[in-house]
Amino acid sequence: MTKKIELTEELKEQVFRFLDVTRESGSMNMFGSGPVVQEAFDVDRHQAKELVLEWMETFATRHYSGA
Repeated sequence: MTKKIELTEELKEQVFRFLDVTRESGSMNMFGSGPVVQEAFDVDRHQAKELVLEWMETFATRHYSGA
């Protein structure tokens, strides 16, 4: 059962690393990654969506800041 938990910076970093690896593997369309995050990190559906959205919005900044 998923529950609402605190979205700490540490948790966000873990989720972002997970999503980076998942993206690199090419195993899924990242727009459909919310349920996977929900299951893997035991967060509720809204939190999973929030995490994936933040990951998408910050991807370029986190990966291409020096380019």
